[in-house]
Amino acid sequence: MKKLLFTACLIGGYLVGYGQDLPANMSNQLEQMAEADESLLADADGLLLQWQYYQRHPLNLNASGAAEWRELQVLNEKEIQQVLRYRQLMGDFISVYELLAVPGLEREKIRQLLPLICVRPVFTRPSFTAGQHLIVLQAAGALSMTSAQQKEQASYLGSPLRLVVRYRYTDAGWQWGLTGEKDSGEQFFRGKQKRGFDFYSFHVFKKGNGLLSGFALGDYSVSMGQGLIHWQGIGWGKGASAAPVAKRNTMVRAYTGTGEARFMRGAAALLRKGNCEAAVFASMRSLDASITGDTMGFSSFITSGYHRTARELLNKGNLRQLSAGMIMRYQLPSLQIGVNAIGHLYNRALQKRDVPYNLYAQTGDRWYNLSIDHAGTIKNIHYYGELAMDPQGDFALLQGLLVSVGREMDFSFVYRRIAPGYQAPGGQAFTESSTVSNETGLFGGVVLKPSPGWKMECYADVFRFPWLKYNVHAPSAGKDFFVQLTHTPAKGIEHYLRFRAQAIERDFSSFSGTRTMLTRYTLRCHLALTVNKLLQLRQRSEMLWYDPGGAAAETGYAVFVEALLRPKMKPWSLSVRLQYYQTEGYNSRIYAYEQDLPYNYGIPAVYGSGYRWNVVTDYDLTKQLSVAVRCAGHLRAGPVAGTATGPLPVTMALQARGRF
Repeated sequence: MKKLLFTACLIGGYLVGYGQDLPANMSNQLEQMAEADESLLADADGLLLQWQYYQRHPLNLNASGAAEWRELQVLNEKEIQQVLRYRQLMGDFISVYELLAVPGLEREKIRQLLPLICVRPVFTRPSFTAGQHLIVLQAAGALSMTSAQQKEQASYLGSPLRLVVRYRYTDAGWQWGLTGEKDSGEQFFRGKQKRGFDFYSFHVFKKGNGLLSGFALGDYSVSMGQGLIHWQGIGWGKGASAAPVAKRNTMVRAYTGTGEARFMRGAAALLRKGNCEAAVFASMRSLDASITGDTMGFSSFITSGYHRTARELLNKGNLRQLSAGMIMRYQLPSLQIGVNAIGHLYNRALQKRDVPYNLYAQTGDRWYNLSIDHAGTIKNIHYYGELAMDPQGDFALLQGLLVSVGREMDFSFVYRRIAPGYQAPGGQAFTESSTVSNETGLFGGVVLKPSPGWKMECYADVFRFPWLKYNVHAPSAGKDFFVQLTHTPAKGIEHYLRFRAQAIERDFSSFSGTRTMLTRYTLRCHLALTVNKLLQLRQRSEMLWYDPGGAAAETGYAVFVEALLRPKMKPWSLSVRLQYYQTEGYNSRIYAYEQDLPYNYGIPAVYGSGYRWNVVTDYDLTKQLSVAVRCAGHLRAGPVAGTATGPLPVTMALQARGRF
């Protein structure tokens, strides 16, 4: 039967890989995360590093567990359990195309998985001998700057170059690596940075099969439940799809990003016995913080990672944080229950300004959070949730539900109720705000596939903030509506039309306290066309309407065309994009994910008036050595962007990669 299935899949095998690109749904979610809070993307390069590792070392369908599937960030928890259950019932896969027979697995997601998976006999590779060493050297800087950029750069202590060095070894059981990074404007081997890079990161991670199923030393990330008490790394939430809203990640993983805030530094151990698994961890590290002069406490955490000026250097590492915690999970085939705990101790006390919206803010030199999470599947229903509390006795609740009605329809619901007084310094959950506090909301989404080649996705999210927020001097509310129609008429052709409407109450004037409704509407039309095995074309048009409820309404639009050339059996690839944009100000800025160097991402915000171009080329000199170059800049810019006169901004990045 499997042989017949395999033959049928090969005959009808229209499935194509995505090369080195992130799938469209991931790049779209990164765009929306950038719109909401760009600091959430600080660890995205770690995701790209993991993604491109699996492109060269595909995941074996016959030897992968739930943890490995979560690392791919493609399937939701219900789909992962469906794949594992199918393998348990039917035996080992004989082809990657056999995934088509897994109930509830979309063909679009199988298409995304193809570059990342393989089928081979199960065996254990000897560690230290069969792994891969990866070395990446990268430099980026400005070939020309606007007068405003030149003035800003003159205020920095270091050179405008951004430098990154990475080393990573990975095999079936071990992973270790070292990262050094210097941001533009930071000093290098001089001044306050006599040790070279401003940021260093080192990690060792071991996977095992016994009671000690793994351990981490150095830098690592920890993810708990649905993010109500702690989440590090990329956590997909509300974005470009109506269904995949449940967070998924391994409990502990090696940290490989260049973000300088959201990770642990210390040691962690993973334990497994039967259906039970646990993680214990401890971390001691320095954080950037704003110090209050009178009491030597601190008023806020600083997560930018920039140390370019004397003031930024003064805030560098002036707060010590000791963190410790544990995760315990009990896993059955269709049910998972977890208990999570994390505590933080600081060498200074957190002291917020005495203003009304800070009434419930975190204070003091210590904090902890506890939670219980669960996830399970009953027939075609997948449910998940988390209940958390803080030391003040305030609670946070998140409960989600995903219902599949055949292959044609999926429903998803998420309810969250987070008390105004609840605080979690490391939380990152499915919320409208970037912080996990002071929010109640209900999300409902539906995915319809009425006929082959057609898909409609819709969601509505209604939320309320029971207490005051920054610049909002009364309880407020908002709503978010999204609809997208995708059509795939033939192999290699996909286009979608998307509309999103957002409305949220805010203060029109902090003096009068008058509240208005801030509205933001976006309309996007996107086309992706695979001409042949050599060439892929993309085109996007996007319009945006921004109205803060006063006299400062703005509109904007942007259009880009892009060509990606990847000749088969050739050592080179090329990406070229030209974008035109016209917006009335920064509030009507438009984000678009664009090609960048391997293990990097680019989501620039364009505003004002002008043309932006982006060219990326990659060349394999040998099987072990590759080089890549990226150039981006503006052909013409308008007065809103501050570049009506003088030189136009142009940046260049160079990268060399060695694999052995």
